[in-house]
Amino acid sequence: MKQQSPIEEIKESIKFIWVHRKGNDAHAAVQDVIDAIWPTAPKPKIEKKIKLSGEAYRFIIALGAGLGYKEFKGREQLFGDAMGGTCQIEKRGKVITMQASTAEIKKEYPYAFDPSKHKGYLPIHCGWSATGEVVEDLADIINLIIAGHPKAGKSNFLHGLIMNILQNKKAFTRIVVFDFKRLEYSYLKNHVLLVTQNEMAPIVFKTLNDKLDKRLAILEAADCVKIHEYLEKGGEMPFIPVIIDELAEMADEECQTYLNRLLRLGRAAGFLVICATQRPSSTMMKAFGDSKAMFTGTLCFHVRDAINSLMLLDNDRASLIPNNPGRGVFQWDNEVEIQAMYLPVKKARQLLKDIDRVEVMNFVEQPQKRLPPR
Repeated sequence: MKQQSPIEEIKESIKFIWVHRKGNDAHAAVQDVIDAIWPTAPKPKIEKKIKLSGEAYRFIIALGAGLGYKEFKGREQLFGDAMGGTCQIEKRGKVITMQASTAEIKKEYPYAFDPSKHKGYLPIHCGWSATGEVVEDLADIINLIIAGHPKAGKSNFLHGLIMNILQNKKAFTRIVVFDFKRLEYSYLKNHVLLVTQNEMAPIVFKTLNDKLDKRLAILEAADCVKIHEYLEKGGEMPFIPVIIDELAEMADEECQTYLNRLLRLGRAAGFLVICATQRPSSTMMKAFGDSKAMFTGTLCFHVRDAINSLMLLDNDRASLIPNNPGRGVFQWDNEVEIQAMYLPVKKARQLLKDIDRVEVMNFVEQPQKRLPPR
């Protein structure tokens, strides 16, 4: 190894003192990780640091020759650990942006959300990250799968998501909730189509698929590729979020077939599928491997081990986050650790008082008769 000259040693000393000066904790942590992983050139170089707010920063980083984005992205957790907070790495053209924060995510955030203050047809609050709120348009995510062990926060997140949609006045919606646990969402019976009986599920799914065919015909006649284009032309067509809590309880193969069809074809016609389950696998649903690929968004709360995390995120991150109710990893166009807002049912009931009731039976034409015994 070539020995440094006295001048080079002085330069390195000055650089170290500058990087580690008071108030430069985030920069120093990022630089230390870079120096530890890439001790010699070529190495990533911090081109610019932008203070966002509080303890949040954005770093613009140029990769050295021969270094790939995937390799750098793979060190995201190391950067977050070094800062004692979180880190989110994205590729922007020829440079890398790193959203970083030395702040820790709080253990609880009370429910407080106004959809009218956010862009999109159906803005939903995915949670709080160390750098602020994570809000996305459900109409863009289309299909969302949620997982986590019991009491990790799945049902609470769904309560909040449903309330986000009901409070939204920017888009016309009609919500269908399959509650196979039967008691979780009973307070919503005047605001959503609530399905709690297993024998009714195939009837409702068939009705939704029939409605899908009618909608596709309407869009085709209007020369529209998707519902967004139809609405922009002045057409009227409500989004239909289809929410299934505890997917593993839906053992009926006819329902699974109808669900797969909604996942494949429903996005253009305004069907938005949100499924929650403890442990997604092929033993839960016969065709789950095919279904998983059609969920564009993923929210994985804490899981017991790396294998469960790999099923959803393709990495072990959900097994490494704090085992705190509501703490999860949200993955869509990027991946970020979040803490979902806490919405107790008592507060949800109070919020419903300001929301109009819905004639839920009219929009899916749910039959009154039950299926014959099998």
